[in-house]
Amino acid sequence: MKYIKDNIGTVLLAIILVLHIVFIHVKISNVESKIPSDYVPRIEYDLKDQMIRQTLHNIQVEVESLERKLNKIEEIR
Repeated sequence: MKYIKDNIGTVLLAIILVLHIVFIHVKISNVESKIPSDYVPRIEYDLKDQMIRQTLHNIQVEVESLERKLNKIEEIR
């Protein structure tokens, strides 16, 4: 009789664990479905922003350099 009680307890524990795992899986699936598919993580946004700002800065430096060269050419004429 003792073995039957132990087995019933083990079976009930296994059922509870399986139900808990299923419940957690369903909950995670619901949360994942609410995240938009075009979601951009913050770090990716920051890196892209930094890259764009650096590109603009580089373009500005090149334009200023070309402007100085153009002014020198105009002074020579």
